Amino acid sequence: MEKNERYIATATGYSEDGAGVTRINGIVIFVPGLLNGEEAEIGITKMKKNYGYGRIIKILKPSIHRIDPICSVYKQCGGCQLQHMDSNEQNTFKENKVKDCFHKIAGMNVEIQPIIKVEPYWNYRNKVQIPVQCNDNKVEMGFYAPHSNHI
Repeated sequence: MEKNERYIATATGYSEDGAGVTRINGIVIFVPGLLNGEEAEIGITKMKKNYGYGRIIKILKPSIHRIDPICSVYKQCGGCQLQHMDSNEQNTFKENKVKDCFHKIAGMNVEIQPIIKVEPYWNYRNKVQIPVQCNDNKVEMGFYAPHSNHI
């Protein structure tokens, strides 16, 4: 499997940062933006020894949980990587993430109480850390682009 090759893949779960997890010929490929159960044509963007990363070229079978992100810079920003999921899928993802942490870190299988939904579901953050940098005597601030140091 090499960079730029294309495959048809179905997500079977999520990584810790919300990327869709697929398997192609037994190799795990992480695909940001791909929802659990979705089938898509993906392109390989990076390969490691035992896993790789891909990007969505075309969604062939969209999830019922897919929504249009409300943020205009969603694709460039790393601050809101779950906005393509509806609130039910986001809550399921978050509940499973807590369960997985207890299981993997503490070796405990715990029952998690359902997340209490906030309405409206958007604009509820009560804490944020925003990086600031100076470039050519200009102050820039915002969220980092995914997997980078670029604001």
